[in-house]
Amino acid sequence: MIYWRQSLIKKLNGDLDSNPSMESEENWKTNELLKKAGWRSLLNSLAESQAQLLTLLAKQKDSILKKKYSEKGTFQDIIHGVLQHDLYHTGQLAYLKNIYHTKKN
Repeated sequence: MIYWRQSLIKKLNGDLDSNPSMESEENWKTNELLKKAGWRSLLNSLAESQAQLLTLLAKQKDSILKKKYSEKGTFQDIIHGVLQHDLYHTGQLAYLKNIYHTKKN
């Protein structure tokens, strides 16, 4: 989630040459690297990216939604994509949290 949010932040900051990739190592960090970063640190990074996105989006005019960020689509497309991606993984986290707490009790 953080990787794709950071990609959107770069685009909103004008870095239209930024090309996030499904194959990027940053997109697929190993469990070892994630454990090393720590849950609290990852949550802080997620919260920080949310704050950055809200700040950047609040500064934009609605017309940015129709503006192309690449040959693949508009800012509306990438914003919707990041939102849908976040919702998908948030649902997964909620499901796993429920399983974990059910097994503990």
